[in-house]
Amino acid sequence: MKTTLKLLICLIGTWLYTFSAVPVQAADSGIPSMESCNSKPILSCPPFVWLKPSESAHPNRTGFALAAPGGPDCGTPLITWRDEILITNACHRTYTRIWRAEDPNNPNLFDTCHQTIKQIDEEPPIFTSFPSDQVIYTDNMTPGTMNCNTATRWVEPRVFDNHLVISLDFVVERNGIEVDLRSGDAFPEGLYTITYAAFDFCGNFATVSFTIEILCADCHLQCPDDACVPLGSDISPNSLGMATAFSGNMNCGALVTEFDDLVVDNGCNGRETIIRTWTGIFDNMSPTQTTCTQTIEMKDMNAVQLFNCPTDINVVDNFTAAHWAEPIAVASDNANVITLTSNFRPGILFPVGITTIIYTAVDVCGNTASCSFKVSVLDDATFEDCPDDIEVTCGMNGVATVDWPVPEYNGTCTECRRGEFKRGFIFMGTFQGSNYYCSTGNFTYSEAVTLATRNGGHLATIDNESENDYLAQRIISPTAMIGYNDFAREGRFVWQSGSSSTYNNWFTQQPNDYNNQDVVELIKASGLWNDVDNDSKLEFILEVPCRNVVQTAGPEPGTELPPGYYTVQYEIADGCGFQRFCIFNIIVIEGVTVLCQDDIFVRVPTDVQEVAVSWDVPQVSTCCSACPNPSDCITIRQTAGPPPGSNFFRQSKTTITYEATDACGYTATCSFQVLIDIDPLSGGKITNNTDTTAEGLSADNTSKEESSSDAQASTTISVEQYVSEIEEVELEKRERNNSAQTTVYPNPAYNMLNIVIPEERLITDLQIVSAGGERIIKNVKNITDTHTINIGHLTNGLYIMVIQYQNGEQKTIRVLKM
Repeated sequence: MKTTLKLLICLIGTWLYTFSAVPVQAADSGIPSMESCNSKPILSCPPFVWLKPSESAHPNRTGFALAAPGGPDCGTPLITWRDEILITNACHRTYTRIWRAEDPNNPNLFDTCHQTIKQIDEEPPIFTSFPSDQVIYTDNMTPGTMNCNTATRWVEPRVFDNHLVISLDFVVERNGIEVDLRSGDAFPEGLYTITYAAFDFCGNFATVSFTIEILCADCHLQCPDDACVPLGSDISPNSLGMATAFSGNMNCGALVTEFDDLVVDNGCNGRETIIRTWTGIFDNMSPTQTTCTQTIEMKDMNAVQLFNCPTDINVVDNFTAAHWAEPIAVASDNANVITLTSNFRPGILFPVGITTIIYTAVDVCGNTASCSFKVSVLDDATFEDCPDDIEVTCGMNGVATVDWPVPEYNGTCTECRRGEFKRGFIFMGTFQGSNYYCSTGNFTYSEAVTLATRNGGHLATIDNESENDYLAQRIISPTAMIGYNDFAREGRFVWQSGSSSTYNNWFTQQPNDYNNQDVVELIKASGLWNDVDNDSKLEFILEVPCRNVVQTAGPEPGTELPPGYYTVQYEIADGCGFQRFCIFNIIVIEGVTVLCQDDIFVRVPTDVQEVAVSWDVPQVSTCCSACPNPSDCITIRQTAGPPPGSNFFRQSKTTITYEATDACGYTATCSFQVLIDIDPLSGGKITNNTDTTAEGLSADNTSKEESSSDAQASTTISVEQYVSEIEEVELEKRERNNSAQTTVYPNPAYNMLNIVIPEERLITDLQIVSAGGERIIKNVKNITDTHTINIGHLTNGLYIMVIQYQNGEQKTIRVLKM
């Protein structure tokens, strides 16, 4: 039976501010003047501190800052401090202690530093009192049986915790099996283990157990406790105990005991298990015997040992992997095979807070050894704007194309962070938005371009004199190749990066194109440029534009991925110290895909009442791992509508549905419609075949005369073909009706609207009115031939163009601004 105390607590994390001052020793005699002290004090903060909830955060515990005068003419600094406290929850609070050292004579001369103090509750509750083990004898026999029982009670344990105990549960086991009993119930004969578990608000817990043995008042034997002792130990009854009579019985008489040992050798380094069977005869119960067994295990207590268990590890943030050397497991006889396991492996990321790492070594004989240590992650370096996990199902080609928005750097820092290590290059530095490297070897121009591209950059582009001087001072060899060249057109130098920079710094009478020189080198001593032979091998300068967002793991956006689990990680950083990380997962799920054809539209003559329609079975694919050959393990069936080749009545609309299932049990459906003389553009409206479906055309796209001469023909077309035919007819109709009319195009329009006027017509006035009646463009006079109006400044929406012709006729045209 479990008793649970539940409590709901809602905590809101807040910043708390506290202020304090640290007394300062009196200054030396002869106080310096403010004018003679111009340097701020030198302040040093105490180190990072972890606290238990019960520990004080006062500097007496966490340390004081140290300060020294800023100069020989400065007084002894006055040290003060204040706290900003972030309460994550009742179990976790972070103090940011801001220390300030101020010159006693000039408050404008001061220095500050920050100390971090974290107070986390990882202490379990403490049982301050709990029942002792007890044995209860009873002669209360259940009527009609040989079983006894007795009402059993105990006092519930008392628990203390730093915060609050939110639940106190207990479990009762009888002879190792859980039973539904509680204090005060009738307990049958047996050995009961009552285990209490106390959980506090922070998820810490502690357990305590005690036993109650219920014994019937009969004459029986009680064996000594089982024992596990080292090899070679004394296992005689004098050492491990004698069997005794049950002391609660009366009139059993004197007890005579003896024992027999059965040795079980399991072949593990001399390890033995001895089953000792005790036999007893009570004088008043003779010759009835009573027995019990005692198990004695003999083994090498040091058969397995662990050495070099790591000490506790602090990690700066949750995107820095924790590394350690794993412990060494040793068998005492150097023969038994040992298996070393752990709940975590080195080199992985850990969440913010404290994680306990446990190593356990087990040999083939079951001997064990274990050790543990803690990994503490101090800071959360997660980027705020990070994509959520993505879960997709594979498509017709067995893969899924997965795309996502790349995180964007939203800082204002214009400095590049230091360039990463690149094999075969020496980092020169960061300048004007790029990281620069010089090659450690010499290469031709084409080889240098290949290496630069492979390393994410290009041969250096120089935009100005300051950049030229910066690079010239940092190259290693006397000269280095840059990206300026005239390979494409002699005398027309361009940058390999595609830059339009016009800066150059040629040496006197250079470039001279001696022997067809198209490559340019930068001279270290002067910073001047010279053209060199195309096959020259030179050190070259690699320029890599600074990037604030770098993908460090996983597939790139838009990649086709087979079923599986993928982790994508980005680093977002700048050269001003900002560094955050973004990590999310992509799960491509196995599945089946079924692809139906488009809707089928059939036109029939008016005297035909039904028509047969056929179609192909849909295409199906699967990426089920149990389907090496999908054609052998996919089932497709039609679940709605008549089969292909069936007759369909005139002016009917029928939905056809298919369902596909693969060997993994995945299913998918698709549907299409068969429409017989029903216009798909009218939302299901039945067409009237006695009239034309469009100007001058019958339902099968022939003239009225042709349609009447071939009344038995029917036509099956797609909806797209039907729409195309309708648009063609409408266009012919507009061209025929507007041959002498004003034409406006494009419509819809984005910026410019063109008005074409027939030769014989003249527009005397034109206005454009909003849908609400407001005149937006007015009084455009005497338009002939072609006229263009700029409507780019108008907001998107519907407008009315009102045209007044010379003959008094008026025309309105609807114009859609996009």
